[in-house]
Amino acid sequence: MRHLLTFALVSLLVPCWPAQQGLPNSRAFFSDPTALRGAPPKVAGIVRDFSRFIAAAQTSVRFAMLRLDLPEVVSALIQAREAGVDVRVVTDDDARNGLFRSYYRQLADAGIAVQTDRGTVFNVNVHNKFCVVDETWVWTGDWNASHGDTYSTWHAACLVKSPGLARDYVVQFDKLFDGERQGFEGRYERPRPSHQVVGGGRARVHFGFEEVLGDVVVSELAAAKQRVEVAHVVFRDQRVATALLAAWRRGVDVRVLYTTATVRLVQNIARFGVPIRRLVSESLGAKFVVVDGRRLVTGSYNCTFDPDHENLVVLDGVGGLADAYASRFELMWQRAAPYFLPAGHGLLTAEGRARDARSARLAETAASALPPLGLSWAPDSGGVPERTFGPDAPSLEVVRVGWHSADAGTTTKRYSVTLKRNGAVRQGDRWRVVMSFSELNHSGGARLTPKLRPLVLDAAALRHMDVEAEFPWSVVFPEGEGLYRVDLDVFQRRAGGG
Repeated sequence: MRHLLTFALVSLLVPCWPAQQGLPNSRAFFSDPTALRGAPPKVAGIVRDFSRFIAAAQTSVRFAMLRLDLPEVVSALIQAREAGVDVRVVTDDDARNGLFRSYYRQLADAGIAVQTDRGTVFNVNVHNKFCVVDETWVWTGDWNASHGDTYSTWHAACLVKSPGLARDYVVQFDKLFDGERQGFEGRYERPRPSHQVVGGGRARVHFGFEEVLGDVVVSELAAAKQRVEVAHVVFRDQRVATALLAAWRRGVDVRVLYTTATVRLVQNIARFGVPIRRLVSESLGAKFVVVDGRRLVTGSYNCTFDPDHENLVVLDGVGGLADAYASRFELMWQRAAPYFLPAGHGLLTAEGRARDARSARLAETAASALPPLGLSWAPDSGGVPERTFGPDAPSLEVVRVGWHSADAGTTTKRYSVTLKRNGAVRQGDRWRVVMSFSELNHSGGARLTPKLRPLVLDAAALRHMDVEAEFPWSVVFPEGEGLYRVDLDVFQRRAGGG
């Protein structure tokens, strides 16, 4: 009776698409953890759509996901099997034997073959999140058919009609299902073939543990010309971070959204001025990159070095998918917190607040008319900083750094930075002055905390710099002994990029 009741409920809530002709050529799907907050319980749209996708199958379903605990999806897979469709499932052994075992057991009890990866002696996770119907349609992305991915986390998936792409996914599925050897011990076609998508555009898929998926992302970023939006729950690949910085320096507009990341990568990206935000109001599970508003790079791949069984698909000019993902990125971006504390934040130091106020005044008033800093201290020592990189006569130059001898022996050091303008200023240019520090006995890179807000000056502010202008900073060093170097970087962003 329990199975019959569940099936009837799914039939009422999820009317089937009319066989194959009802499936679209391409479409994007998203979970939204805010959509049902405080609302009566109901089935999310992405769950209904995925259940309809399975129900439209006429010959075969190849389901490869890590997590599965949605009754609607379990019922859809069982109903497809009972309708004569060849349904096969591949998942991870920890998922099948652990938290999701009861749901995979329901599939096995209904006669559906459920396998885990047996093709490697290494402990490699089956991290895929794709499903292929009738060797024609591919559903892929970062969404598992699970309650957590649907109702608690921002996730995304897409549907693509491409028999060639579907064949590539099925070949990989069969290797996992049959326990064929994987990785360097197995067979894998390179370079990866590109396939036509019905309705326009092209697609190719890459598989983890067979190749380094970070290299695919790097190559797509290297080809970016206008803009890049990155939304990755985990951001730890230094090569991807370097490729983003290279694109930024070429004049490409770059934005990065994350939840978990290597601190060093985040701090260096923030140091160079790349807009980076962390989504903390809700959990981010998305894993996608949009390049130049037309190429979508997505799948189950996290931006790490983990050699999991996963996939990364590159979709170029496919049916508005990039636009849909870019819109979702914008929605999540507005809910995320910038890396640096905003102006006026209560945790900013007195020096940070004074620096913000002084830069705001400089946008409207000549530097010669600015009032004194008004801090409780004044530098009694100082020197000319050593230039390590850059032009001999930059348009904005650091001419002197001062400090207070009373700070000796304390972890908080206060600095006064004096800047001057050199030459003419172009309309639309912007300058960022960033103070960071690094420990000389360790190669951990520059440290840049959210409190160390950069000084940002636009063309109007620089034109008003008729005399040298002084700005305060303070740095809190880690407790304990250590030898540190303080760096000042001056970045110029020209109008039109670069």
